[in-house]
Amino acid sequence: MPKYAAAIVLILLVVVLIQFFWSQPVELDPDSTNLRIVSLAPNITTIVFALGLEDHLVGVTTYCDDPPEAQLKTRVGDFIRPNLEMIMTLKPDLILTEDWPSSRSAERLRDLGQTVIEFQNPFSIADIYQLIESVGKTLERAEEAGSLVASMKEKVETVRERAQRLPARPTIYIENDVPTWTIGGPTFTSEALSLCGADNIFGDLDNRAPRVSAETVIQRNPGFILSFVASAEQVRSRPGWESIEAVKQGRIIDQFEHRLLVRGNHRLADGMLSFQQILLGQIGVSERE
Repeated sequence: MPKYAAAIVLILLVVVLIQFFWSQPVELDPDSTNLRIVSLAPNITTIVFALGLEDHLVGVTTYCDDPPEAQLKTRVGDFIRPNLEMIMTLKPDLILTEDWPSSRSAERLRDLGQTVIEFQNPFSIADIYQLIESVGKTLERAEEAGSLVASMKEKVETVRERAQRLPARPTIYIENDVPTWTIGGPTFTSEALSLCGADNIFGDLDNRAPRVSAETVIQRNPGFILSFVASAEQVRSRPGWESIEAVKQGRIIDQFEHRLLVRGNHRLADGMLSFQQILLGQIGVSERE
């Protein structure tokens, strides 16, 4: 029995040591023209660009399209199942990704000898601030990251102050995909819209991306509908939806740039400003009142 206990202790020690060394800061020189970075998360790609390190990005995912220049980088597949062989041919010094439980890509890349930094997938706006600062620290761009966070906080505060001008808080249904896939409560998107002055009708759901029934949407009767996938005409034509207050009042927002509200980076604050401008305009509240 003692030998089994010793074996267990040894295994635990190895695990602790691995986690310790993986968690240590990576010594890099971002000013070196030879630094090569692969980003496996669209929101992180946008942050890397904002930190001024776009010339060091040699590979991104197929979903990395913000800013548009990111689309000129070599595509390495999606962020859940990237093309490992292609990544290896790019000879990266560092691979940046998010911690996705459904993906084993980081583990497999480490097995191939790659240096992989996993960042926590942000759930809240505070998490986004932390993500930006963590990416900046990792890439020796802490000062630039701090400025990015400060600018984002200033915009969020502007949104918070303007929301106080609303005579009443409208409710909103967010359609992230069809049919009726929405956004639940524990998300920075729901938090962002709440700061703008609109209450997510499914903010009470713990699931981050729940699928709901059309009947439930009708029953909860949102005052606004924000659809990232369907046109206002398509929404209006759905059976029974003509009774929804948002449809009756013509308050269907269907041309909004979804990337600004669903990706966890500094651009969320820009999305909040833009969305709130639409919200105030449709309700008839001046931004300068």
